[in-house]
Amino acid sequence: MAIYLAAWVGSDLLGAFYNGSHGTFYPWYLGAALTFYLIYTFGYEYAPLAVLAEITRPVLFPSTAHLRFIDYLEFGAIAAVGYSLVVLVLKRILAIRLPFETFQDAANFCGVAIVAPLILALIPGAIAVSIFGGGWQHFLREVVSFWVGDTLGLLVLVPILATYVTPRIMPNPDEAPAPVFDIKVRERLLLYATVVGATLLGYAAVLTGVSGDPLRYFVFLPLMWMAARGGLRLAIPGIFLTDALTSILNYIFPTTSIHPIDLQTFIVISAISSLSVGALVDQRARAERQTRALAFTNSLSGLPNRRGLERWLERTEGALLLALIDIDHMKLTNEGLTRAAGDELLKRIAERCNDFSGADFIAHVSADEFAMAVRGGMETAQALGQRIGEIFEEPIAVEEHELYVSVSIGIAFANGPTDYEEVLRHADLAMYRAKQSGRGRAVLYSPDLADEKRTLSLATELHAAVRNREFVLFYQPIFEFIGENLRCTGVEALLRWNHPRLGFLEPAAFLDFLENMTLAERVGLWVLGEAARQAREWLDADIDLQVWINLFPRQALDPQLPNQIKTLLDEHGLSPSRFVLEIVERVIAEDTNDIERAVRALRNLGTMTAIDDFGTGHSSLARLREVPVDVMKIDQQFVARCEIDDKASGVVQAVLKIAQELRLRPLAEGIENEAQLERLRFYGCRYVQGYFLARPMRADDFFRWLTATRV
Repeated sequence: MAIYLAAWVGSDLLGAFYNGSHGTFYPWYLGAALTFYLIYTFGYEYAPLAVLAEITRPVLFPSTAHLRFIDYLEFGAIAAVGYSLVVLVLKRILAIRLPFETFQDAANFCGVAIVAPLILALIPGAIAVSIFGGGWQHFLREVVSFWVGDTLGLLVLVPILATYVTPRIMPNPDEAPAPVFDIKVRERLLLYATVVGATLLGYAAVLTGVSGDPLRYFVFLPLMWMAARGGLRLAIPGIFLTDALTSILNYIFPTTSIHPIDLQTFIVISAISSLSVGALVDQRARAERQTRALAFTNSLSGLPNRRGLERWLERTEGALLLALIDIDHMKLTNEGLTRAAGDELLKRIAERCNDFSGADFIAHVSADEFAMAVRGGMETAQALGQRIGEIFEEPIAVEEHELYVSVSIGIAFANGPTDYEEVLRHADLAMYRAKQSGRGRAVLYSPDLADEKRTLSLATELHAAVRNREFVLFYQPIFEFIGENLRCTGVEALLRWNHPRLGFLEPAAFLDFLENMTLAERVGLWVLGEAARQAREWLDADIDLQVWINLFPRQALDPQLPNQIKTLLDEHGLSPSRFVLEIVERVIAEDTNDIERAVRALRNLGTMTAIDDFGTGHSSLARLREVPVDVMKIDQQFVARCEIDDKASGVVQAVLKIAQELRLRPLAEGIENEAQLERLRFYGCRYVQGYFLARPMRADDFFRWLTATRV
C-alpha cells in the first residue's frame, strides 16, 4: 500500500512539475496505470486506495493543488470504480492474462487501454470545464488530454510492471510465462543503443524544423526490430526507453514544432505496434517450442517419449543400464476400466517410475511400455531389475479399484559412447525374452540370449533398415463402383522392405516380429509421413485420391496418434479426410476401451477408419457397434471361391448384410478374377481391391498406370 501511494503521489508531482515548467505538456500520466495494476494484481479490495492517493497530494503538498478537495475525491472515486470495471472486463469477459501470453491478450489489452480512459475522461473533463470555463473546445481539449495521457500510462507502464514486477511478487511465480528468447547482454545493449540513437536523431530533426515525420521514421523501425528480434521482453523496455527519453527531451528542449497531442499520438502508435508485434512473435515462438517439446514428450504422462529417449541416449556417454518395462496384460486390465480410469492407471504408473531414485532418465516409450536409464556397470543390473519390480508391489488406486500390476523388464548394458539403436535393440530382445519366459521378471541381455540366431539377426536388421531407410511403400489401387463404372478412388499404402541382400520383402517375412518391438511405432510414424508426402505430390499433380494406411496395433492405441497425424496433415496441407486408417479386427476384438477411445479421437480429427481383415478377429456385433469405424474390409479368405461355392457366397452376402446393418462401407479384398468382381458388384459391395484389378506398385509406376488408365 505504501509503495503504491508513494509511487502514485511521486508520479503525480512529476507531472505537475513537468506541466509547470515552461508550460510544457506532460505526455503521459502514470497514476491510471498504477491504479489499474494495483487492482488487477492484488484484487478489488485495494480499489479504495485510488481515492486515498488522489487526496494525498493536495493534503501533503497544498501548493500544488488547483482544484477543490471534493474534486479530488470525485477523481479518486471515478478511478477506483472505473478501473475496477476495466479489470473485471479484462479478467472475466476477455480472459486476458498479464504478462501477455498470446497476441490476442495484447490486442485486447491495447483496445481496452484506448477505450476505457476515453470513457473515464469525460467526467474529469466536464469538471475541469465547470471550474475553468472555456466551453466545448476546452472540454474536448481536456478530455483528449486526460484520455491520451491515461492511455499512454497504461500502454507503457503496465506491461513493464506485469513483465518484470509481477513474477517477483505474485503468489505463484510458476504461473508467469518463461522468457521465450535468450538474447545475449551485448545484443540487448546494442539494440537499446540503436533505439536511443534513433530517438535523439528523430527529436533533433523536430528541433531543426525539418518535420515531425522523421521522429516516426527513425524510431519506429528500431522498435519494430526489437519486437521482432526478442518479443515482448525486448519490445516493452524499448517502448519505455523511447517514450521516457522523448518526454525528457521535450522537457529540456521544448518546441512548438510538434503539438503535444502529436507527440502523444506517436507514443500511442509506437506502443501499440511494438506490443502487438512482440506478442505475436512470442506466441509463435512459444508455439514452436511447444511443438518441438511435444515431438519428444508423451502427451498422456508428460514423460519423454521414445524419440526423447533416443535423443538422450545419443548425447550420453559412459557406462549405463537401459531397462525397458512392459506392463503385463495391460489390455486385460483395461477390460474392467473406463477410458478415463485406464489413462489414470498409466499416469499413476508413470508417477511411480518418475519417483524411482537413482534413475538418470525416464521415458514413456509407447502405450504400455516405459524405460529407465541408470548410470552404472553390469554388476548392478540384477539389483536394478529387482528394484524396478519392487515399485509395483503395492497396489495402484484408480477410482474405486486397487490394481496390482506386474512388469516384464528387459535390461541392456552400454559402455562408452552409446549406440542408442544397439542398446535399444538389446533391451527390446531382453524384454521379449522376459515376456516369453512367463512375464513378471527381469532379463539381462547377453549375446547368447536368443537360442535362434535368426531372432537376433532379424532384430538387428530391422533396426538397420530404419537407420538406412530401407523401407519403402508400394501402392495398390482401390476401386469404387460408381453406377456401372469402376473407378480408382484410393490407394492402400503397403510396407515393403528393400533388404540389401534379399531384395524386396513382403510383410509376411518381418511384420509379426516387428509388431512386438517398440521400433514398430517409429516405422508406423514413418509410413504416415511418407504417405502424406506422396499424397501431397499427387494432389499437386491433380490426382485426387484417398490414401489407406495400415496401423500397427500398438500405434493404433497410442494416445499421441491423433496429434501426430494432425501435425503431418498440417505440414503437407492435406485434409484429414485424405486418410483412411486401417486397424486389424483382432485389436478391436481384444481391446474394449482404448481402441474405442482411439477411433473416436481419429473421427473427431476428421479421418476415416476401417476394420481390416474382418472375419479373422472374432469380434461380436455388439463390439462393432461400440467402435465407430467407417469401413469394413472383408478378408480375402471369404471372397475366395464365392463365385463357385454357394457356402462361400452365402458368407460374403452375410458379411455385406452386417456392414449394411452397421452402416459401414464394405470393401472386398483379394479379387482374383472377373467372376468374383461381377458377383460382388451384384451383391452391392461398394469398394473392391485385388490382383485381378491392379497389383501393388511403386509410386512412380502407379502414376504411369493411373495416367494410362485415365486416357
